[in-house]
Amino acid sequence: MSTLNQNSIRVKKATPLRTTNDIIDTNNRNNQEECDNQLPDYETLRNINLKEINKYYNSILGKYKNNYSNYLSKINSTDNDDRQNALTQIKPVVKSYNEHLIKINKEMIAKVNLTNDLLVKQKEEIDEKRKIIKDNYQKIDDLKESNKMLRQDNNSRSSNLYQSKELINNNQYYKYGTIGINLLMLIIIVSLLIYLFSV
Repeated sequence: MSTLNQNSIRVKKATPLRTTNDIIDTNNRNNQEECDNQLPDYETLRNINLKEINKYYNSILGKYKNNYSNYLSKINSTDNDDRQNALTQIKPVVKSYNEHLIKINKEMIAKVNLTNDLLVKQKEEIDEKRKIIKDNYQKIDDLKESNKMLRQDNNSRSSNLYQSKELINNNQYYKYGTIGINLLMLIIIVSLLIYLFSV
């Protein structure tokens, strides 16, 4: 029975619920590097645990089969002492092994169900994170497209600004030319008026 508890503790230590907070200081890189070197990967650890569980289960199953065979041979015996021994001594041992095997199977089913639930939860989390990543990539693409459009808009505005400055510069020459011509016309008209009034 104590061997089952020890194996049960080992199996519990290998479950995905185990945290590293009390084992590894995640702030220290040296400990992380040591961890990488010392801990086996999940598949290796799983295989080691499965071998230990199978070895333990098969040893209990072997003892159960031996005692059950012994029980069957003695219960069907013609000797009254053998039948009495089978009922009083061997049957409780067989029953105990049988209950123990059932308990092991129930614990393993519970562990498989727990692991399955954890895997489903992790898959849901991964799917959610993938969706977030996909959304973020879409946002990045949208921002790149928006940036491209803003650059084109900025370039066209810069071009329009340059053209406007050129037009303003050209208009200034035209304005100065018009003012010059108007001044010249004013001088000519004033000169003519003076000439006409002086004559």
